[in-house]
Amino acid sequence: MDFSLEWFNDNSGFVTFIAAMIALLIGVISACLSIWSIRITQRGLRLQYQPELVVETGRKEGFFFIRIENIGLGTAYQIKYNQDFIDFIREWTDQRVELTGHDLVDSLSLGKLKSGGFKEYTITPKSASEAPNEPIKLEIKIPYTDIFKKYDGKVDQICLIA
Repeated sequence: MDFSLEWFNDNSGFVTFIAAMIALLIGVISACLSIWSIRITQRGLRLQYQPELVVETGRKEGFFFIRIENIGLGTAYQIKYNQDFIDFIREWTDQRVELTGHDLVDSLSLGKLKSGGFKEYTITPKSASEAPNEPIKLEIKIPYTDIFKKYDGKVDQICLIA
C-alpha cells in the first residue's frame, strides 16, 4: 500500500492528466448527446407545427370563388400572392360592390392563416356578358413559412375556372 501511495505522489501530474482527459471525454460525449437530442426535438417541433396551404377555385352560379385553406398542423406566416392571382381578382371583381378589386386584394393579404382555418372569397364578375364561357387558366403561386421561419412552403398550381 505504501508503494501505491508513493507512486501516486511521484506521478501526480500524470494521474491528473489522465483524470482531466477522462473528464474531457465525458464532457464531449454529453455535449454531443445534448446537441443531438435538441436537434431531434426541434425537427419534431417543426413537423408538428408545419402548415400546408391548399387553394380551390371554381365558379358557382355565376360567381367565381377562391378558397384558401390551411390543412397543416401549424400556422402559415408571411403569405404572399403572385401578380397573376392579384390581377385576376382585380380584373374580375365587380367595381360596384363594397370591395373593389384593390380592396379585395388588400383583404386577401392574410399575412397568416391558422391551422384548420380558411378564407373564402366570392368574386362577382364585372358583368355577365364579360364572363367567358370557356375556362380561365389561372397560375397560382403562394409562398409561406412556418413559425420557425425555416420551412418554406409553396402552393404552385394552375387552376382552370370553368
